[in-house]
Amino acid sequence: MRILLKHRLKARRGELLLASLWLLRVLAITHPLRQRYRGLLIHLIKRTELFDRTWYIDSNPDVAASSLPPLRHYAAYGDQENRWPMPLFDPGYYRTRARGRLHRVNALLHYFYIGRYRLISPSPWFDLRYYLRHNKDVARSRIEPLRHYLQWGGLEGRSPNPQFDGAYYLRANPEVREARLNPLLHYLQWGRFSERPTRDLSIAEIVEDRNDTPEDPWSSLALPQPCQTPCVDVIVPVYKDYELTRRCLRSVLAANNTTPYALIVIDDASPEPELSIELEQLAERGLFELRRHVDNRGFVATVNEGMALHPERDVVLLNSDTEVYGNWLDRLRDAAYCRPRVASVTPLSNNATICSYPRFLHDTPYPLEIGYAQLDALAAQVNAREVHEAPTGVGFCLYLRRDALSAVGVFDVETFGRGYGEENDFCQRAIRAGWVNLIAADTFVRHIGSASFQGEKGRLLNEAMRHISRRYPNYRDEVDSFIRRDPLAQARQRLDQERLADQARDENVLIVCHNRGGGAERHVQEDTRALQARGLGVFYLRPDRTRPSHVRLAHPRCRQLLNAPSLALADTDALAERLRPLRIRCIHSHGLIDFTAEAPRQILALARALEASLEVDIHDYKVICPRLNLADRRGRYCGEPSPEHCDLCLQTEGNDFSVNRIQTWRALHHQVLQAAARIWVPDEDVAERLGRYYPDLNFEILPHEQLDLSQAPVRATRLEQNKPLRIVVIGAIGKLKGYDVLLACARDARQRRLPLEYHLLGYSIKDEPLVQAGVRITGRYLDQEAEVKLEAIEPHVVWLPYTWPETYSYTLSLALRGGYPVFAFELGAIARRLRAIAHPGALWPLDLAGQSQTINDQFVAYRNKAAE
Repeated sequence: MRILLKHRLKARRGELLLASLWLLRVLAITHPLRQRYRGLLIHLIKRTELFDRTWYIDSNPDVAASSLPPLRHYAAYGDQENRWPMPLFDPGYYRTRARGRLHRVNALLHYFYIGRYRLISPSPWFDLRYYLRHNKDVARSRIEPLRHYLQWGGLEGRSPNPQFDGAYYLRANPEVREARLNPLLHYLQWGRFSERPTRDLSIAEIVEDRNDTPEDPWSSLALPQPCQTPCVDVIVPVYKDYELTRRCLRSVLAANNTTPYALIVIDDASPEPELSIELEQLAERGLFELRRHVDNRGFVATVNEGMALHPERDVVLLNSDTEVYGNWLDRLRDAAYCRPRVASVTPLSNNATICSYPRFLHDTPYPLEIGYAQLDALAAQVNAREVHEAPTGVGFCLYLRRDALSAVGVFDVETFGRGYGEENDFCQRAIRAGWVNLIAADTFVRHIGSASFQGEKGRLLNEAMRHISRRYPNYRDEVDSFIRRDPLAQARQRLDQERLADQARDENVLIVCHNRGGGAERHVQEDTRALQARGLGVFYLRPDRTRPSHVRLAHPRCRQLLNAPSLALADTDALAERLRPLRIRCIHSHGLIDFTAEAPRQILALARALEASLEVDIHDYKVICPRLNLADRRGRYCGEPSPEHCDLCLQTEGNDFSVNRIQTWRALHHQVLQAAARIWVPDEDVAERLGRYYPDLNFEILPHEQLDLSQAPVRATRLEQNKPLRIVVIGAIGKLKGYDVLLACARDARQRRLPLEYHLLGYSIKDEPLVQAGVRITGRYLDQEAEVKLEAIEPHVVWLPYTWPETYSYTLSLALRGGYPVFAFELGAIARRLRAIAHPGALWPLDLAGQSQTINDQFVAYRNKAAE
């Protein structure tokens, strides 16, 4: 999604405002000036309507226990401590993406006045670009998108990012819908811990890490062998989270390692009696050694105690919210001894900053298309024995060699007693003593972590990093250098590529399509399901959003392929080499909008390199006109004039492909279409229209859907004398779909006080003028709820005021299934389909599109006849 000029101007104004605020902060050297600065800060934060007072108190018990009002606390301290002011706004994440010095003023204000206009996402869970691209009504409104999602969008089933299908989550969890809970917040607080799926996968395709759990899930676990002397202590400090702790311990005990180890669990005075009782019972069965504290000592003192138990053994510090798989310990131990002086080893994880996969540096809370155990096995296979030096380890799972502990010492409990920073300090001490810290790319440990709500964590982390910076002035530079070099990039790319290859079947189809959504995307999804039902694999090739000359590979189930680079479509050899493991037998083109002008020829070359057939599915008129829709500047059908007129249009009106010679354009597409094994069009009108340009080609007619109208009742319009005719327009209405026509008719009906009532089931390019003209707008709808919403309006007629020759129209199908009389212009597939079934309604000449009074008179005449 491009940043509009008006948004750039708003961002500039925001910069001036925050620059003034920053200057005031610098000048506020006296108490009165500081009070004035904070007062202004609070006033501006209130105006954003983004600060959630109740949520801030619930998420920060120390603030709730203090006498300081939550908003004042946030303005004075919370923002600098990276405390979250509302759900889904992560100031730490946001600051890494905001540029310039001004983002240090206040992260929430920077987002509201600058960041949202630059499309900077407020957290990894809310993708701002995605939300606006898929919700054009929100993009055109003045409502801040994050607020819209939390207050309305979530409940309406809108999706905050590609990995979370809001409508699906509400359907799959009816109790969430009934309780009117935001689906994403429910998932982050509860759903993720019970592994609820976030998007629709067929039952046969869902991959689970665990089999059905027996009544006693511990009975099948092997007890430690007394004849084997442990060489590693796996230390799990426990405080709370009953279910997560049980899952962690069971995963350790169920893992298949040859390394002798002892599992040591330390209950640091847990406030959950149920958890403490369970740990005692399991320890009595000999599954692990349990130590208990009467008083809470904190994480650092607890792990130091564990590390001191057996001075001859290596240790693994393992958080109680992790899960391990396979021979994880063997691989970490191999990495620890692959060099003489290795101090620590950290595995990959979904939530481990510099060790994170698939999203580098950030948490990925959504499940992948494969289970985590399978992902770990994949890492062991494609990244075998691969390690990389790092300036620090990450404490969720940290293997520590005993000789390094003896040389460097244990964690600094005096400085880092409350947690955060202790492993960074240890690793830096180790480096200065001549040791190295490694990341093992062949091991993946799931880190479930807490939900997104951090409370005091931000403050404690900031304090810890200040200590680290004082002790090790170069630490931040070393971490930044590691991030810039990103030595793990290749390892992550291999995992992406293997996840893709894992989806290949014996025969596979590569669907080529744009990113714009709409009817073409709906048909892509329908084709995908049909192909998969036949046992074929399906992959996607889509244009890179920032470089139309490049493409990205995807799969319907693999939504988080974040590391694979885009590939030049012109580089046929390299692209074919990447595709060969996927066993592509057919390339199926669904439209090349957003590609370059040479893309058709390049797709043909790719098909030949792969020895695959090429099939073309046509959704628009790109093959005869680079302006796609055969419409003029007004959005009206151009009439398909002579080539000379077409050249003039291309030169004066422009097009996305920078083409100015229509015959050259058509010759290119003719050549490619001649080489295609099959060419499909959705309607006879399209076949006839294209056949006039390419009479030698065979266009096969394949409607997007099989529509059985035998069961659809034709509704007879009956009105009382004093009731208006209710006219419903359906869809996302822009110029091509008759926005100007609808607006003119609504204004005329209001001015003349006609007995006509216009409704829009959907939204438009600009709702406000329509509303002022009396049009009642429902807003965006989901495909699966369209019929119910249409019926709720109780239309007398459906009007499709489209002014270009539509190639199919799902909205027409919606109206026909409902049995409503349909009115439209005599143009394109809509007119042909209506003529074919002799449906009630009317087909008007396109000339009426500029005659709003005549159209309204026609509707009034229809209404009067129905009221007789």
